[in-house]
Amino acid sequence: MTDGGLTEESIGKRIAAWRRRRGFRTAKDLADAIPVDSITEAVIQNIEAGRKADLAVSQLLNIAYALRVAPAF
Repeated sequence: MTDGGLTEESIGKRIAAWRRRRGFRTAKDLADAIPVDSITEAVIQNIEAGRKADLAVSQLLNIAYALRVAPAF
């Protein structure tokens, strides 16, 4: 993971990689950093595990904002 997760194949794996890189130890830590109530710890866990494939653009934008990365990552 030398490129910060850019080569990870799924969006969930990329989010998990960036979450750890930004110092969020758990999905709950990341969920707490997102000011929108629709993104819960369970939602982040499901995204990272690949169980949630229908990620809304607004969810992606909020997660990217909390991780301080461009949504393209």
